Amino acid sequence: MPSKRPRDESYDVLLRTSHPSVSYKILCYFRDPDLRPLVAPSPAYGGACRELDPPAAVNVRGRRAAPGARQQEGTTVRSSSCLVALEGVTVPWGEYRAFLEGSVLAPHVQRAMAMPRSGPPCDGVRGVRERVEALVASGELPRGAVLRLAAVPGSLAAPVVDALHDDSDVVSGGALSVSPSGYSHVLQVALVSPTSAPRQEIRVSVVPAADFFKQPPDAPPVLRGKVCKAGTKVHEALRIAACLKSQGAGAGAGAGAVAGGRLFGVAVDVGAAPGAWTQQLAAHAEEVVAIDPAEMDPRVSGLPNVRVLRATAQRARGDLEALLAGRRFECLVSDMNRHPSEMAEILAPLVPHAAAGAFVALTLKFRGTAREKRPGLVEEVLAGMGGFGELERPKVVWLLGNTVAERTLLGWVPGPAGGGRAAGAGPGPGPG
Repeated sequence: MPSKRPRDESYDVLLRTSHPSVSYKILCYFRDPDLRPLVAPSPAYGGACRELDPPAAVNVRGRRAAPGARQQEGTTVRSSSCLVALEGVTVPWGEYRAFLEGSVLAPHVQRAMAMPRSGPPCDGVRGVRERVEALVASGELPRGAVLRLAAVPGSLAAPVVDALHDDSDVVSGGALSVSPSGYSHVLQVALVSPTSAPRQEIRVSVVPAADFFKQPPDAPPVLRGKVCKAGTKVHEALRIAACLKSQGAGAGAGAGAVAGGRLFGVAVDVGAAPGAWTQQLAAHAEEVVAIDPAEMDPRVSGLPNVRVLRATAQRARGDLEALLAGRRFECLVSDMNRHPSEMAEILAPLVPHAAAGAFVALTLKFRGTAREKRPGLVEEVLAGMGGFGELERPKVVWLLGNTVAERTLLGWVPGPAGGGRAAGAGPGPGPG
């Protein structure tokens, strides 16, 4: 049981995510040394990562492709169990859970299951029944326990319950009962073999009710008080920037926040309406300038440190100069729905007003939904973005909050200081 597991005994954590692409993004974060601390701060939080049962190939009619067909990396059809495994975790479950709840993963993980590494997976539902019987016989699962079943995928639940009731003396004999309420323990079962495989391999664990992790249906909404979910992208971008900055990225790396604990003096959000990104930035900047000809959400425009310029970026330059009054902004973000080359053309005139080391986060809107962009595409896009392709340590990331067609460009404005807080520009400690 995770709550009693000693520190030197490793276990695996299976994360059930909201979408197959999210599982793959977590794998990408783990593979990237720059981003790994966000999903595994140290080897104690997982020494390896695997995507389990990735999406199967489908043809144009939505049917499963023939065996042996080349998998289309971009498919987002929910033929996947949406599972990703962090293997070899050694921190106590309570510590791992606390990390998970405060991480960038939290909004995207529906369930987390701690699975013992000892022994092979069970062979089908009969193997699950035999494992439960063995746990009762060994005393690890006390007689009289009330079990809740947590199954991934959900279609696995009915066969497991049938096997426990129909083929086992453990339940029919009264040693255990199964109930979705009033339970003392949770039987966690996860199909880890491909859904198309002829043999079912199922991982099993039993945990006390207090150690069960899932997003409850009555949990506080992630977006309570927020304009829309797009704001999660800039929040995640700031977390990544803080992580990169701790590794030496950005001019003036390691500098502290401005007065009042803010990360930035002035931040500029171009294409801001309805204001999701501006709303997030307002918590991390002394002043946010939101530029968009469309109307902003009043919950955002009414914030005391938000200044709204109702104009296109091209026409707002003069007003921005007047508003800055000789200052330079330390953060430039944009989530506008434009091709990257058009975005660069729109934003380029604003760059001279940026402080050296200013943080930049731009959503790149692609047309294709492939997991892996064709070789050279990102480089071509950056080359077509003028000065934005010359940012200090530019990094293109598929954020957990990005859609399947989006990527996000992160970087810092290079060059000598031209005013403003150049030495301290860019995220310091990062958003909480």
